[in-house]
Amino acid sequence: MDHAIYWASDSLSIIAKTVPSDLGLRPVPPKAPESAIVRETSDEALPAQTHQGVLRTLYDVEMFEYFFQSQIVRIGLDGSETSIGESGIYRYFRESPDSNYMMVERLVKPWSFLVNQEQFAYDIEIWDLKRGDTQVAVSSPVAEYLPYGGGSVRRGAREFQWRSDKAATLVWIEAQDRGNPYQTAKIREHIYSFEAPFTDSPELIAAIGNRFGDILWDREDRAFLISWDWIDRKLSLVAFNPSDPKQSHRRLLQY
Repeated sequence: MDHAIYWASDSLSIIAKTVPSDLGLRPVPPKAPESAIVRETSDEALPAQTHQGVLRTLYDVEMFEYFFQSQIVRIGLDGSETSIGESGIYRYFRESPDSNYMMVERLVKPWSFLVNQEQFAYDIEIWDLKRGDTQVAVSSPVAEYLPYGGGSVRRGAREFQWRSDKAATLVWIEAQDRGNPYQTAKIREHIYSFEAPFTDSPELIAAIGNRFGDILWDREDRAFLISWDWIDRKLSLVAFNPSDPKQSHRRLLQY
């Protein structure tokens, strides 16, 4: 799980995950054997890695849902608390730079018995803090079968963040190689941008040939992108124009 507390964008309050006031008592272990857990497989041959700390029983599920449940609150400098949204199982949450929106990563069912919570399914929700509306921007299914290799990533959208140089623009990454670093691909990642009020379709702002590392936002027409290649063990730093995805990237460093 991500950090449970951080300063709000205006630096006048703290936003934190807290224990819900209506959480109740912890689940009681069953006295008799539980019912069978049925697992289904697909007709696609895929590798399965071994993970520690996975759910194994229905009681594990109850304990997970109990202890990972949280309520996001805003804590003022005077100690006052204001709840934001409803309680849920949140892995990540960040307020937009203009303080008008909250982006949260909510873990959703079905829970997996093969992988840990880092690969559970999730919804990326955008909360309008002024109007109280909630919008699901992206949904990502459970990632039970990741390719082997240090450069493997889940399929679909991941690595969500706010653009620090804009009021409220969400950015994320989507692998174009099925998350497999050993699959030949001229374009390995797409970078998408989704701007408030989040009514239009997301826009493609960059296509890169290596695995995404990080972005340093500078201004409307310039940002710095860090990417890496697992197989060649190379890291690159380039400057690119987020406003013009067709413009060539300018390499600044590679080692």
